[in-house]
Amino acid sequence: MKKAKAVGIGIGVFVLIIVIILGLVYYSYTQIHVSLNDVSIHSIDWAPFSGSAIIKLILDGIAGNWFGAVFDLIEGINLNLIFGLSNNGFLPVYIPDLSYDLSINDIPVGKGYSDAELTINPGQTLELSALQNFKKNRLSSVASSIVSTGGIIDLHVSGTAHFKLLGMDIPIPFESSKQVSIADEIKKRVESEAEKYQQEKDSFTSSIKNSLGSILDSIKNFLGISDDSNHQAPIVSKQAPIVHEHAAILVIIFGDKFDFSLPAYQLKNNLIRFEGGDGNTIHRLASDVTLDYLFDSLKLKVDDKCFVFQDGRQFCTNKDYALKFFINGKQVNDIRNYESMDNDRILIVYGAETPEEIQQQLSELNTMKIIE
Repeated sequence: MKKAKAVGIGIGVFVLIIVIILGLVYYSYTQIHVSLNDVSIHSIDWAPFSGSAIIKLILDGIAGNWFGAVFDLIEGINLNLIFGLSNNGFLPVYIPDLSYDLSINDIPVGKGYSDAELTINPGQTLELSALQNFKKNRLSSVASSIVSTGGIIDLHVSGTAHFKLLGMDIPIPFESSKQVSIADEIKKRVESEAEKYQQEKDSFTSSIKNSLGSILDSIKNFLGISDDSNHQAPIVSKQAPIVHEHAAILVIIFGDKFDFSLPAYQLKNNLIRFEGGDGNTIHRLASDVTLDYLFDSLKLKVDDKCFVFQDGRQFCTNKDYALKFFINGKQVNDIRNYESMDNDRILIVYGAETPEEIQQQLSELNTMKIIE
C-alpha cells in the first residue's frame, strides 16, 4: 500500500513538473515580441545621368514633373531595416531567422529574409539589422505612389520569426510599419548634378545651356539649394492699399522647426513675404492679403487639416497626430483667411504635443524677435 502511494506521489510530482515546464514554455512563447523598430536609407542605385537622361529631365521639368523624371533614373533603393526582438519570459530562446512579406504604400513588393542566429536570454532585447534591396522591377508598381507623395515610403512588413525553445521550433507572427523619405537623397543627387552642370556648362551650346540652367535653377530653388545668385521671384501684381505690418511665425512639424529663411521661401511676392534671409518675420505690405496668399506664393498648401510641403509630403490630422493653429496664444481652427496684424505671433504645430509642450512652443514664439 505504501509502495503504491509512493508511486502515485512520484507520478503526481512528475506530472506537476511537466505541467510547470509546459506552462513556462507557453508563457515564454507569449512573451516573445518582434517589431520593426526603424527604417533608414542605406543608399540609392542610380543610372548614369546621360545626355538623353538630362534632356528627358529638361522636358519633364518643363512639364512640371521633374521629381518623376529624377525617380526614373533610380535603379534600386537599399533600406536598412532594424528589427527589435525581445524576450520577457523565463527561458532563453534561439532565433535562427526571420521571413516576411513586404509592401510599400500598401502595394506588395515581394518577400524578405534575414539570418538571425541569435540567442535571447530572459529579460533581454536585441536588435537585428537587415539590408533590404528593392530593384527597379520591384518598384515599378509603387513608383507613381512614391512620386505622388514626394518620396515617402510607407514600408509594411508582415511575417514570421522562428524561435527554438527547448528543441521545439515555434513560429511567432509579427507585423509592423515604418515610414522613410528618399527626398533628401534625391536632393543630394540633384545638387551634385547641378554642381557638375555649373562646372561644365561652358561646353554646352547657348540654347541647351539656358534650358538646362533654368530647369536646374528651378529644382534648386524648389529644394532650397542656395547658389551665388540673388534670385528673386517675379513681382506679383495685385491692387491693394499699401501698409507695412510685421508678425512672427513659428511652424513646428514633429518637433522640427520649418525653415522659412531658405531661398525657396524668400521674396516670393511684393504683398506678403519673408525677406532679408530671415524666416521668423512675415512682412505684409498690403491690406486684404491673407496668410493663404502667403502660403500659396511659397508653394505650400495649408488648410484646416493638412500642411503640405513643396515636395508633396503631407502632414494631416488623424487619430494619432493633429495640426493645430494658435494666434497670439489662442487656438483657432483655421488660419487661411486670417490677415496678420502688426506684432501678431502665429504658431502652427503638427504632432502629438501635450498641453505643456504647446506652452513651451508658445513661449519660444514669444521670445522670437520681429524684424521690422
